[in-house]
Amino acid sequence: MTQYYETLREFRTKNFTVKVAATVDIDYDMSWLSPKERQDIYNGDLGIYLIRVQVIHRKLGEVGVDYLGGCVYNNIYDFVKERKSYFADMINTACADARDNIRGMTLPYVRNV
Repeated sequence: MTQYYETLREFRTKNFTVKVAATVDIDYDMSWLSPKERQDIYNGDLGIYLIRVQVIHRKLGEVGVDYLGGCVYNNIYDFVKERKSYFADMINTACADARDNIRGMTLPYVRNV
């Protein structure tokens, strides 16, 4: 099944794009939520989202990625406003994944990092 991801933030450099996107999480666990949060989800006041951070090289395509499901927000754009939370951690993780994946490649447009 194809899921549509809405882009929340995007950062670009000469060779890379870091894209933060979200979709509705269809495989979530609500056991850790409070009864009020569960009710707010049933009422549509809160949503449960799956976040994806991709690092995309201009020639190689996706070279790093990180996912986080079960994110409960009133407005999914609040996720990218929280600078000292999962948002920053996911970007760091996806970038580290990208570095690991391209390290050692001997392509003329990828420098060793």
